[in-house]
Amino acid sequence: MIEPPQRKKLPQYNSIEDAVELITKSKKILVLSGAGISTSAGLPDFRSRNGIYVQIHAEHPDLSDPKSMFDIEYFKKNPVPFYQFAKALYPGQYKPTIGHRFIKCLEEHNKLLRNYSQNIDTLEKQAGIKHVVECHGSFAKATCTNCKYNVDGDVIRNDILNRKIPLCPRCHSINEGPEVKLGVMKPDIVFFGEQLGDHYHSCLESDKNQVDLLIVIGSSLKVRPVALIPRSIPDHVPQVLINKEPLDHMCFDIELLGDCDTVIKELCSRLGHDWIDMLRVQATPLTQIIGLPLPKTALDDSDSSSKSKKLGSVIPTDEIDDSKKISKNIGLDKSSLIQSRVVDTDALNSSPLVAERLAIVDVEKEIEVDRDMPDRAISDCDRSSDEEWEDVEILPQTSSSSDSDSQKKLSLEVPETSYYFLKPNRYMFHGVELTKAQYERFAREQEKISEQDPTLVQ
Repeated sequence: MIEPPQRKKLPQYNSIEDAVELITKSKKILVLSGAGISTSAGLPDFRSRNGIYVQIHAEHPDLSDPKSMFDIEYFKKNPVPFYQFAKALYPGQYKPTIGHRFIKCLEEHNKLLRNYSQNIDTLEKQAGIKHVVECHGSFAKATCTNCKYNVDGDVIRNDILNRKIPLCPRCHSINEGPEVKLGVMKPDIVFFGEQLGDHYHSCLESDKNQVDLLIVIGSSLKVRPVALIPRSIPDHVPQVLINKEPLDHMCFDIELLGDCDTVIKELCSRLGHDWIDMLRVQATPLTQIIGLPLPKTALDDSDSSSKSKKLGSVIPTDEIDDSKKISKNIGLDKSSLIQSRVVDTDALNSSPLVAERLAIVDVEKEIEVDRDMPDRAISDCDRSSDEEWEDVEILPQTSSSSDSDSQKKLSLEVPETSYYFLKPNRYMFHGVELTKAQYERFAREQEKISEQDPTLVQ
């Protein structure tokens, strides 16, 4: 699949103050939201330690890949797993979160260009957001897999809530007989292997030339083509990430990591009282701590833990150095080196979205690790365009024990009243999760920054 090359970080944007200023000044903000924006409503996300994929694996251990539940070819053969879990995702059981209300605030302030939602829970519409594209469809409608009869989602509501497979009433009435195979009423959500609608492509084709700020909220950006949106807009457009975990395969100018609601409340407390009032919450400004928080789960490498202790100390706000003193990231470790692929740049320049019209795909299903690559220090985002790193993706780990250990998720000790700042552009709030490999890499990066200028890390 043709995809745009990795962008480079914009060095002038680093701090949370920069993020607030960008939101204040921007007029056409594009928000890309994923499952993480809905978790505080009670909806499970997909890839976290307690997410849907983990639950599917526990209930269906014979299912080799839990993501197959959302694969259209698997669904045609066996729709049972999907309908057993559809109840947990079905709309009407949940209410919009602070994240949804924040997007509505952007719209009320005439700043929202579009909200591209990867979710199927319809909470954006419940929040009253008008400029929204439901990229992966929703439960609002359902279509027969046999005769294509289309109905409102309420028609199959009772079956889904009772974990039953809804059968097509039209097939039953037209084709009676014991040998007739009835069609299954499939909600109009986009499965892996299905095309995204024309509405998505036409909106993106227009919006990518107007957007002046991209904010990604609660998405792992591992499902294409929506995951390619950050690479499809012009490189000069600032990009801000609000997510529980960092995304090693993407490049954002400012990373605000932790529970989406916690991060958004801190942003809105800085944006002004009218923003907090519209969120209908109370927000107390948080205390900033410089450095890397300790993990709740002990690392095997005691040296990494000792380093983190040196890196975390509270400092008064008026003594915080200007984060713009550092504009580049420090080297990646070997576990983050990645396999390059050849890009058809002519095809890319002529029609960057055509190749993504085919189907929705999961990045993790298509790529594998190159273990023979040399240990090479490269910037998180500043890869040279004339080297083999131009078109890259972070790759899933193989099944070796050392790789599996490095990908274990660590919850970090971040109090709800504070957040940690890792220079130059990464913040960690309550709820942040890192893999062991990411934690160790960040510790090394902060150590290198400290070696360059000891005053920058307290």
